[in-house]
Amino acid sequence: MRNIRSVIFGLGFLIGGAFLANLFGAEAGAQQRTVERIWAEEDCQNISGASAIFLYVVSENLGEGDRLRNEGYEAEANESYESGLRFSELAANYARNFEVYCK
Repeated sequence: MRNIRSVIFGLGFLIGGAFLANLFGAEAGAQQRTVERIWAEEDCQNISGASAIFLYVVSENLGEGDRLRNEGYEAEANESYESGLRFSELAANYARNFEVYCK
């Protein structure tokens, strides 16, 4: 009889734990759905557009760096490459913000 009580007691905890896990999991999922899409559509479009502009500037900087290097201006080419790197970091940061706040 004692073993049956222990089994019933254990099953009760197991079922209760599963119920609570489902309850809190559903609540966390609902909270996550309300957090999605924090920014307005216009702001998200602006963030996406800015990231695209930064990527365009990166390609221009890299092209300019290549041109300068081919002409023998090593220091100026390195400056252009470094500028491209800074703009690529900006583009990546904007893309991350878009992913976090707009998706």
